[in-house]
Amino acid sequence: MNATAPAGAAELKRELDQLIAQLLGAVSFDAGQTPRYRRLHDLFIEAGVLVNATGATPEVFGVDRFIETRMASFEAGTVTRYRVLELDADSVSFGKVAHRQGVIAREGMAAGERFESRGMLFAQFVLTQAGWRFSSVAWDDLRPGVRLIARSEPTEFGAY
Repeated sequence: MNATAPAGAAELKRELDQLIAQLLGAVSFDAGQTPRYRRLHDLFIEAGVLVNATGATPEVFGVDRFIETRMASFEAGTVTRYRVLELDADSVSFGKVAHRQGVIAREGMAAGERFESRGMLFAQFVLTQAGWRFSSVAWDDLRPGVRLIARSEPTEFGAY
């Protein structure tokens, strides 16, 4: 793809699908495998940001700090398996920027306990000379008082 010209809708969808798959593949690993966190460097712009909004206070990371914290948990044996899948997604673009919202499912083993959750992941992309890259990714989990956004659900802003 010519990085200076925005892609057609089908091509853009394929590229964003591929980037999401690479992101989720980089953070997912089975028991006995080593995570591939370092791959995140190739997926984000230099000032890329990851935001974990699942706790009481959002955790905001640059790519290097995100990798460091996740590797520390893995190396300490705290997290021994982690999988995240995108179940559904919708993307929009305008020129050299794009946004994606997706329903995700996460599961794994942390501190010897199995965990499982569903939630939403929001990603922003920019078209660079090297192609589409993440500028930010933020996620939160489903919990009481927080609903998943589905294409068929109306929101307070109207139909999805």
